[in-house]
Amino acid sequence: MTNSNIHPTAIILPDAHIDASATVNKYVRIGERVSINANVTVGDGTIVGEGAIVYEDVIIGEVTNIGANVSISAGAIIHNAAFVGADAFIGTNARIGESARIGAGAIIHSGASLCVGAWIGESAIIHSGARIGAYAIVNAGAVVSAYAIVSASTIVER
Repeated sequence: MTNSNIHPTAIILPDAHIDASATVNKYVRIGERVSINANVTVGDGTIVGEGAIVYEDVIIGEVTNIGANVSISAGAIIHNAAFVGADAFIGTNARIGESARIGAGAIIHSGASLCVGAWIGESAIIHSGARIGAYAIVNAGAVVSAYAIVSASTIVER
């Protein structure tokens, strides 16, 4: 794998595919069977778990943890220090704020946005266009309707 956009300190495990147009920055770890597609940027110190798929035109911030088998759709932006649990799905053009947490198996649909520090529980579903305010919590298994606005620092029950 020859790609001048991969920093020499990055660790790329076997069977990972990094598109030639992708940028992988310092101290990144890319797991086995990961697919990083065209025009993706992976920030310093980020971990991408095995089997994850990152589609084109995605930006992943610094010191972010992407779990195993996560799918991140085209145009999504994940800011610094975010956490995305295993088997989660991030839709097209979704925005994940700094220090946001997304539980295993959660689904963030296209165009949804999570503000800084938002927490999304395991298997929760955030529908298209919904906005989750800063430091809000969506409990495990809860569903947020399309285009709903969840105020900052509130809790959405199941």
